[in-house]
Amino acid sequence: MNRRVICDPEVYVIPHAYFEPNDIPPTLKALITLIFADYGSEILATADLYHQWLGGEERRAGAIISHDGQKGNHQTLGEITHSQQGVEIARASFLDCLTHHQCIVKEIDSMNATEQKRCQTLMVETGGKEVTDLRLQRAMVRNNFSCVVSDHEHY
Repeated sequence: MNRRVICDPEVYVIPHAYFEPNDIPPTLKALITLIFADYGSEILATADLYHQWLGGEERRAGAIISHDGQKGNHQTLGEITHSQQGVEIARASFLDCLTHHQCIVKEIDSMNATEQKRCQTLMVETGGKEVTDLRLQRAMVRNNFSCVVSDHEHY
């Protein structure tokens, strides 16, 4: 299960493959659209609050990213408001969505020009362009069980 060469332990005999861009099922596109509609605004709102936090004072590499500067199981920068299925939600701005977002954009950034164009087309079709175009002003990393400002500008 934890071996890289096995995509899925239950169907390991089936070769690892991806859909061709023109063959993505409409049901999968609908699911991707729903995910961006439900969680895209949360990612954008959390990134906005992170950027405000970065601009508040000098944030050195290794600074704990938190409203109170303390480590925690679920570090937060404070409260965000975002819309989900037409409902305004006010909640804590957990950083997990940004650490996962960085993984996605790192993958996109590693694609060649043709792959990036295909990805961008899919993102436009599914409402994810604003989310996948987002790049954090300063990367964040996990260090000693907490989210901290990276010593690198980008991922």
